[in-house]
Amino acid sequence: MKRFPAFACITLTLGFVPPPASADNLVGDYTPYPAGTHLAGMRYGYSWGGDLRARGESLDADFEYRDQQGLLSVSRYAGRSTRWAAFAALPFGRTEADSERLRLHSDDSGIGDPYMIVALWPLVRETYHLAFSGWLHVPLGSYEPGRVVNQGMNVWSAKAEANLTWRPRPAWTLELTTATRFFADNDEYGPSHATLERDPRYTVETRVVRDVRPGLRLSLDYFYHAGSETAVNGVERDDAWNDHAAQLTLFRRLGERRALTIWYRNDFVVRSGPEYQTVAVRFMQAF
Repeated sequence: MKRFPAFACITLTLGFVPPPASADNLVGDYTPYPAGTHLAGMRYGYSWGGDLRARGESLDADFEYRDQQGLLSVSRYAGRSTRWAAFAALPFGRTEADSERLRLHSDDSGIGDPYMIVALWPLVRETYHLAFSGWLHVPLGSYEPGRVVNQGMNVWSAKAEANLTWRPRPAWTLELTTATRFFADNDEYGPSHATLERDPRYTVETRVVRDVRPGLRLSLDYFYHAGSETAVNGVERDDAWNDHAAQLTLFRRLGERRALTIWYRNDFVVRSGPEYQTVAVRFMQAF
């Protein structure tokens, strides 16, 4: 089957790579807080990249990728015999992509696609718990068909996720999370308003957490993404994800009702798109 050349593939792909780490979890995200707990969160992250890749090969080692992402969120926890929670988030930010070699200069700023989550903990025990969540991404973010970089994806998207958290020892916690994300078609893709189809995206997250002392946790995280290959008007683009990332996270409680999370992430293997690093911070307030 006919496939796009590398340059066309990457210039079209960049606009549909979500903001770095925007849809991955952090330490504590699957904690089943008591019923009646409300949380408000503010997040800021800065990402930068220097190697643009397509189909696993480097297109421009001097590629410049800069991304600033914010996120406002609120959540509510309920249920006693069976815990559940509702979560809503509004992402926003600015992204810039520049390549002298490929004559690519694009940027965008504005809101991203808001999303909502419903999480359920059917099994909560002293040393482990099991949780499931459903995510719905709504196509309300900034989007222009002719722009390479966009904050929004212009598609409805849904994700199903499962999490197992286990505490083998009081000071240690292990997490395993798997997810599958499904995408509707984008009928306004590119200047010609072509139809872009995207295969499901698969994610695996693992996390090893150490309680250093009360209120202070360190976490070593690993993320793997696969799938998500696209086709434009039925022509496959060979741009499936096969990506690996590592992250070091510090979680610190600030009194009884506040918490601060700081992390550094390195997406060190990226098949299609820029390899990048991220530093970020999140502030949480209970009320």
